[in-house]
Amino acid sequence: MRHWILAGLLAVTTACGSITTPLVAFTGRERTSAANVAAPTQVIVKFRSAAAGRSVSEFMQAQGARTLSRTSSTRATLVTIQGDPQLAVQRFQQSGLVDYAEPNYKVKGNFTANDPKTGGPGGQYGLAVVQVDKAWNLTLGDPRVIIGVVDTGADLTHPDLIHQFVPGYNVVSKGATPPKDDNGHGTHASGAVAAEADNGIGVAGVAPRCKLMPVKALDAKGEGYTYDIAEGIYWAVDHGAKVINLSLGGRGASQALRDAVDYALSKRVNLVAAMGNGDESGVGQNWPTFPAAYPGVISVGAVDADRRVTEFSNFGSWISIVAPGQDIMSTMPTYPVYQTTTASYQQNYDAMSGTSMASPMVAGVVALMLSRYPAMTPAQVKAKIEQSARHLGDAGFNDHYGYGVVDAFKAVM
Repeated sequence: MRHWILAGLLAVTTACGSITTPLVAFTGRERTSAANVAAPTQVIVKFRSAAAGRSVSEFMQAQGARTLSRTSSTRATLVTIQGDPQLAVQRFQQSGLVDYAEPNYKVKGNFTANDPKTGGPGGQYGLAVVQVDKAWNLTLGDPRVIIGVVDTGADLTHPDLIHQFVPGYNVVSKGATPPKDDNGHGTHASGAVAAEADNGIGVAGVAPRCKLMPVKALDAKGEGYTYDIAEGIYWAVDHGAKVINLSLGGRGASQALRDAVDYALSKRVNLVAAMGNGDESGVGQNWPTFPAAYPGVISVGAVDADRRVTEFSNFGSWISIVAPGQDIMSTMPTYPVYQTTTASYQQNYDAMSGTSMASPMVAGVVALMLSRYPAMTPAQVKAKIEQSARHLGDAGFNDHYGYGVVDAFKAVM
């Protein structure tokens, strides 16, 4: 498997086996479907270590199944099957040969259509809302802190990002091509996290001295599957990421994805994930999306410039905090990318809305925390970022805004 790095003129290319439901990038125009959607010809399985190779081969042959992908990174196997995936899952579960079998659920990125007034109120108003300017008096970030952005990739030659990259990976092409962004969602998230600051152009990321690791696990439509997200997490962890932003998710709970989350946490890697953007009507729902709802993940909802929870932001007992997610200005690809019929975006820079935009802001704060206190564990980071948040309404926890709005200054103190 190859990775790609930006060096000189060489561009580096890169937001949620078993069958998984598609994960999607959480932007305002992307809603979380009420129904789980799974790949029609695939399942994810984890064979038991004690299972005899001959028994596995005979069972696979009898089912008309074959291995599509098995990597040391995901610890699971993606299998192509014939017929109904749910029935295939049942047959694998009943075979006695697997620890688990599950659908390969679809996931999406989480973003909303940009406001007609490009840039929204005050341009990058979110930096002031979370007191990034005060945090920068303490640290601008440490280049040894690498932020993995598991998403649609990144524009590896964007002038506001080109100096920020470390080698990334393209899960979609299994490393055959660079993690180049063909959607825009990943480039936008990357800029919000760590766009270069004080360079006289464009925008500034929350952690401008930290490094970006682009991992492309979502396609041009901002969609992918849990197996790919899991592989992206494993790859980022194994190649030095200290923080991973996941501006994506789906409603299908996946053991393979849960295993990847647990692996990251066991390696002291912090995970930040978007809560999701409600249902087809654009109204936030009290339903779990994954990976945001897994224990140990910092789950992020969205507020507007007035610190009001947005209508589209999902809520629930697993939410950690909220951050600005309405009309967020950030980097966009400098070339044409896939566009839907409902929304289109400007090249170079534009505003997006969604919990996908709130999540990278928090990931940037986590990177600043680790820059000052590199020995902090994920549990300590999560506890401090929640305890230092500014309350909205009554003190304490609320299902709609968690512990409050992230406060970069207090979190980094």
